[in-house]
Amino acid sequence: MITLPPALLIDLDDTILDTTPSADRNWLNTAQRARDAGIPIDPTHFTQHMDDVRDWFWSDPQRSLIGRLNLEQARADMITETLVRMEYPNDIPTLAEQLQKDFTANRIPVMQPLDGAMTALAEFKNRNIKTALLTNGMAATQRAKVIHFELEQYFDKIYIEGEIGIGKPEPKLFHRVLSELDVTPDQAWMIGDSLAWEVAAPQQLGIKGVWLDWRRQGLPAESDIIPDLIIHSLADLI
Repeated sequence: MITLPPALLIDLDDTILDTTPSADRNWLNTAQRARDAGIPIDPTHFTQHMDDVRDWFWSDPQRSLIGRLNLEQARADMITETLVRMEYPNDIPTLAEQLQKDFTANRIPVMQPLDGAMTALAEFKNRNIKTALLTNGMAATQRAKVIHFELEQYFDKIYIEGEIGIGKPEPKLFHRVLSELDVTPDQAWMIGDSLAWEVAAPQQLGIKGVWLDWRRQGLPAESDIIPDLIIHSLADLI
């Protein structure tokens, strides 16, 4: 059994919720509904291009910061780029707006907790471990996820970038969380799927970084970040 620390700092997307897999499903469903409505678009072709565009869009730190705080515009921009790459022959701005609205309306309903996540959160609470949820992104979007999945009951503190004006990997966020949980760095672990934000950044402050490898692909060959612990699910900790 793993001996847990007094406090756990936990990421939301792709740590508790299946954010990336559900986005894949939602993009395909969105394109299929458009095709079924008579729009000349191939769903498979669309999602293949969208995968490449998403990787391109979110790989730029500045674009990522702006995009995650205005997701609807980010999605419209990604759809526009996808349609351009597909050489879509008709009115791209109108279709981009239509697809963005459809995707956004169905975004949270298609999400699910990752296997074992909710059981683990309940067990952390049962063991009286202090817990904080740290999530980047828009206030309304991230708060809606918290409410939809009734996550408030599992956390002592919830920190949403769009609500408080700071996010991972900023050191002042981690300092604030430790202070408000009344723990020292060596008494806390940060758990998440981002090696840079949720492993390397907290490690620099003396917080152990636990990498949640939900894809089960192992560390990237080029990575020089070494997690203190690698898990595949929050349930691995209980």
